[in-house]
Amino acid sequence: MKIKQSVLHILCLSGIAVVGSGTAQATDYYVSCNTSGVPTGEGTQTSPWTSLSQANAVALNPGDNLLFQRGKTCSGQLHPSGHGDDNAPVTIGVWGDESLPQPVIDGNGSHDAVLLTNFPDVRLEGLEIVNASQPGSERNGVQINLSDTGEARNITLRNLTIHNVRGGDTKSLTGSAGILISVSGEQRPSWYDNLQILNNTIYDVDREGIYFKSLWNKRPEVGTQDTSGVGPWTPSTAVLIKGNTLKSIAGDGIKIDTTEGAVIIHNLLAGFQLRSKENNAGIWTFNTNNSRVEYNDVSGGGSAHDGMSFDADGGSINTVFQYNYSHNNAGGLLLICPYSGAVTNGTVMRYNLSYNDKARLFQMCAGSINDAQIYNNSIWHDGDDSVMFFQNDGTTNITISWRNNIVQNSGPEMSIAQGGNQTLSFYNNDFLGVAPPPPNPDGAIHPGGMASDPLFVGVNESDVNGFKLRANSPVIGQGIIIPDNGGRDYYGDPVSSDEAPNMGAYEGKGL
Repeated sequence: MKIKQSVLHILCLSGIAVVGSGTAQATDYYVSCNTSGVPTGEGTQTSPWTSLSQANAVALNPGDNLLFQRGKTCSGQLHPSGHGDDNAPVTIGVWGDESLPQPVIDGNGSHDAVLLTNFPDVRLEGLEIVNASQPGSERNGVQINLSDTGEARNITLRNLTIHNVRGGDTKSLTGSAGILISVSGEQRPSWYDNLQILNNTIYDVDREGIYFKSLWNKRPEVGTQDTSGVGPWTPSTAVLIKGNTLKSIAGDGIKIDTTEGAVIIHNLLAGFQLRSKENNAGIWTFNTNNSRVEYNDVSGGGSAHDGMSFDADGGSINTVFQYNYSHNNAGGLLLICPYSGAVTNGTVMRYNLSYNDKARLFQMCAGSINDAQIYNNSIWHDGDDSVMFFQNDGTTNITISWRNNIVQNSGPEMSIAQGGNQTLSFYNNDFLGVAPPPPNPDGAIHPGGMASDPLFVGVNESDVNGFKLRANSPVIGQGIIIPDNGGRDYYGDPVSSDEAPNMGAYEGKGL
């Protein structure tokens, strides 16, 4: 006992903090990079390391903290190794005067400014990350990678500022992105559990904002739309992408891949598809099950090469888009896009708002689309541009229903694509400025439908309350009952499961 106490006493006097974690001891390591690049210091608060090479050399253990000093810039790649555990994660974060700016990791042209490989139970937080040197080549701000490792739990990226990542116009297993979540390896499947991406600010990034890619992705639902897979579909679980702000993104805003039950919630995306020559969307899913995309604000899609807010792409099963606000996107509102033998099943879009989205509100690709349900959305368009209500790019069988939606369009009449192997159903919608829908499969033409002014209280882009209804609105109580409707409207008002709802995204009594 006396020997152990003496060791602890010496460590404390040296400035290295030790914290009990079971039988192991946790250590705080301090970094204060200088401009010379010469490694000095002992990693203590009184004698911090001065280079990333020192930080990368230590193997971090449960409960350890690797801390970068505020107001300092480190140049090169941060690539620490180690692991935490469920009760004692590793933290890679900040120290120093809180009045000073975040510490900067400048990748300076490295492929990844920050790279964590096979590193479970870790928190990366509070850093500013840039990677602008040698623009146009593949690179990332942060890459989290798993390879032949199995499950990696409890990885959190939070309160990061990631910007000026000047990568190439590529999206792949290796980049380019602000945050890249990748799964590689060919011997053993790997996946994330409880991966959280929280409250980060990402701007001026080429090409992707937040991007997921896994090679363990093979299953019939994806067809040959993706042929990169090396093994059976092994989804990451408990993925949460919440509270992030993304602006000025060259390509896609947020894209998830090979996940089960992921939630993308309360994110702000303002400006995407701005500098890429390829197709990109705002928030989209690929080869996923049971994703929820909700309470997001998506605007500024820069072109109609996709350029819409949301996309349930190939192999997306039971994706729900709900309670989102989409506005001024050049490519429209929703894309459902399987092709090359892929299928997309069970997509639901409900209780969303759309303001002056362009080109086409709803677009379908050439693959099989089954049981897509679009209901109780409120859509406003008052521009002079021509917008299609529905565009179908393929001939493969698709089944879609529109119920209880409001479209108020004062521009040129919106057309509805017809033909092909499409089964379209329309019930109880208020379509003002939309071409008459085709007959339903039973021959009925738009039962319960109308083409009336819904009497919004005063739509404008900056206030979503303008989509609420006046008390004398003709659409109040005129919807059709939909089981499993989510139980609430865009504004949080309850939605009954046994009384006729309003049309649109507002279920209140009117103002």
